[in-house]
Amino acid sequence: MSKGETRSAQRRYDRTRDAYLRDRLGSAKARPRIVAEYRGDVGWKRSRGGRLDVQKAEQLRAAGVTLVRVRRFFTTREITLRRYLG
Repeated sequence: MSKGETRSAQRRYDRTRDAYLRDRLGSAKARPRIVAEYRGDVGWKRSRGGRLDVQKAEQLRAAGVTLVRVRRFFTTREITLRRYLG
């Protein structure tokens, strides 16, 4: 894969991720507060908080979390980490 192909793939990924965030949260630059985490073996568990960004999402996914409930303004949404990370 050449550098040009890598850049275009990254831009395509960024556009897809931004569109998902705009659809779910209303803004591609949103960093909502995490209120709960879902693991398949345990179920929903309250979270200590923190903001959802790419680095935090990667840490949660490595720990076995598949979904997070996030709060932005006065709305709560469920975000899949697989879709968030691409």
